[in-house]
Amino acid sequence: MAKRILFTSPGRRFELINFFKEEFTGYEFIGADAFKTSPAAYILDRVYEVPLKIDDAYTEAVIEICKKEEIEFVIPLLDPELPFFSKAEKEFQKIGVKVWVPSYNIVELSNNKFLTYNRFRDKDVNLPETWMLKDFIEKNVSTCYEKLILKPATGSASKGIYKINSSEVKQIFESNNLNSAAYIVQQCIDFDFEVTVDLYGDGNGNIIEYCQRKRISTRGGEVEKGITVNFPKVTDVVKKVVSELKILGVVNIQVMVKDDKVYLGEINPRFGGGYPLAHKAGSNLIQHIKCYMNKSSYESIDVRYKENFYMLRYDNAVYTDNLLELI
Repeated sequence: MAKRILFTSPGRRFELINFFKEEFTGYEFIGADAFKTSPAAYILDRVYEVPLKIDDAYTEAVIEICKKEEIEFVIPLLDPELPFFSKAEKEFQKIGVKVWVPSYNIVELSNNKFLTYNRFRDKDVNLPETWMLKDFIEKNVSTCYEKLILKPATGSASKGIYKINSSEVKQIFESNNLNSAAYIVQQCIDFDFEVTVDLYGDGNGNIIEYCQRKRISTRGGEVEKGITVNFPKVTDVVKKVVSELKILGVVNIQVMVKDDKVYLGEINPRFGGGYPLAHKAGSNLIQHIKCYMNKSSYESIDVRYKENFYMLRYDNAVYTDNLLELI
């Protein structure tokens, strides 16, 4: 009987799923999606229908699929799934399923920019100075920063973000009726460029392998053009983050580079949208997942990717006479 991997919300992650198919030969690849029009669903063996809304009921639906298909492990592909799956970790374990998501505390920290700031501001890591909007207004904070960012503490992509002068905080808060307990005020870093680091952590605070990629351009919040790089100061920052959080598995960490300083931006405990560049450059993080699942020792690689290697994305499509029937 074939072993099975479940991808939740496969969406457009066509290339990533193909990497798994190349690495895990002899497996069946199952999907869980709310849409029969998700392109990546068309390279999976079977796809189950799950609710559109991601909540406890969604998690229960995924658990039922795992039971029916005797899934070995689950790869979540959307940020909103992570907190629900991490809270249900014991339920998955009871049926022998490994979900590739870290503990709830780490998911919560990575999803909340103020928690991230508080965790790392005393860890010799540069971060944009950050306040909760409520505190900023009530304490009438005075800052030397001319430009500030006003954004949701747990937001994603570019939704609800305001780049403003320091004197405009209260005005924007009142005119847009913002929830002061859910927004943060952050120092605006006029960075030279951003770097995303795809890495695999061993769960003990060590990095097994990493790849740095510099964004050239993005589209819809995802890297469209990029190039692999290797900056020692960026490596130093991500090593401090992994050492502190002791993450097991794949994570992508985004940093901002300004002159000779590297600022920690975001921590995403999942495969990044630009991971295919790292993989094609030679940094096969999926190999380490395979080692973990086979209970074999990791080979500590650190760096094996090709530097100055480009990704120039273009659109491709699935063409079909018949839409997929979700189970």
